[in-house]
Amino acid sequence: MSYSEPGVYRYKIYEKSLNNNNDYITDKKVYLVEITVKENGASLVPEAVYYKTPETVTSSTLDADLHQYFTSEYKLTSVPVFDNNTQKGKVTVIKTDQSDQLVQGVQFTIYKTTGENEALGDVYTSDTTKEKGEVIFDNIPIFKEGYQSSTPEYQWYCLVESAPKDGYSISAEKHYFKLPTKGSYEIKFEYVNGVVIMPDASGIGTRGFIVMGACILAFGAMLLMGYFFTGYKAKRRIK
Repeated sequence: MSYSEPGVYRYKIYEKSLNNNNDYITDKKVYLVEITVKENGASLVPEAVYYKTPETVTSSTLDADLHQYFTSEYKLTSVPVFDNNTQKGKVTVIKTDQSDQLVQGVQFTIYKTTGENEALGDVYTSDTTKEKGEVIFDNIPIFKEGYQSSTPEYQWYCLVESAPKDGYSISAEKHYFKLPTKGSYEIKFEYVNGVVIMPDASGIGTRGFIVMGACILAFGAMLLMGYFFTGYKAKRRIK
């Protein structure tokens, strides 16, 4: 900036909002700067003092409401800094059985992978479903660890059911994903698999299966004996 005459000039400094699909989060901080321009011989010399406003101040706050912050209470001892953190992902898992009942106590694990359908790598995190049959994994990094801001690489993950609830079968489904997916940093997965079916003790029960099995064995023995009897008689006729 250049100035044509001495004076005190005040400005508001803020970051322009990024678009909704950007992998970086807009820093909402608002700074103020007061520039005092003084004559120094034939030159004009500017001198800047910066101020940090409270979080209640936004980029749309009217200039008339900002004068109260040009005080020592809000004065900075260094230049303003804007931080652009990356977006974080969120994965929600819903677990139900074949009767559409929510199931708690099922463990799910997210692994890191090198790509879709690739071998599972290190465990990223693990947790179990709660009362509503739901488990939420949040703050999931979207980029690979140690990425460079100029050439970031997205991290691939794989979600699996790692331990079923007692009495339930385990799901073999594997869900590979990276974030964002279809422009969203939040994904929901639904797992459905059933209770392990055991013989009903109130019906024929285990005893019924045992009796049935014994009958089958007895019938088989009779057939075998019949074969021997028939073979014996046939041999007698030949003689």
